[in-house]
Amino acid sequence: MIINEQSFTQVYEQFWHELYVAGKRYTDNEEVAKGLVQDIFIGIWENRDRLVIHTSIQHYLHRALKLKAIEYYRKQAVIKKHISYQEQQQHTQYNNTERSLFFKEVIGALNNAVDVLPDRCREVYLMRREIGLDNRSIAAQLVISEKAVEANMTRALSAIRNKLKIFRS
Repeated sequence: MIINEQSFTQVYEQFWHELYVAGKRYTDNEEVAKGLVQDIFIGIWENRDRLVIHTSIQHYLHRALKLKAIEYYRKQAVIKKHISYQEQQQHTQYNNTERSLFFKEVIGALNNAVDVLPDRCREVYLMRREIGLDNRSIAAQLVISEKAVEANMTRALSAIRNKLKIFRS
């Protein structure tokens, strides 16, 4: 069948409703069905110069509708996948922001806990944790015994743990 203006109008009037009903059955959505049928007829009209239909026009139109419905569902699946990805990214960003705020809060509380330590405990703690010195080196620099370093470190850690216990849960 060769498509011209007269045959197009005749085919459109004869098959539009039939295709619409079938499209509604495929998609369960009136607007989507209308759009699919419309896309089929637009494609036929735009390609009328090159289009030659070798089967019955009814068979051709129903086959085109099935292909359009499959294409529609593929696009919907891609859209859902992208939406899901975006939601996941937003959730991850929210979690990262939440973690970052929590981390800043813990660091602030840790710094406050260290600041209120007695001078010697704070000094030992900072040399051990921030500079990374061992007990022997700390003892040598502060001219105190290693036992005194251990005792000050134990006191410092106990006081810090006490101040940070609100963050344990």
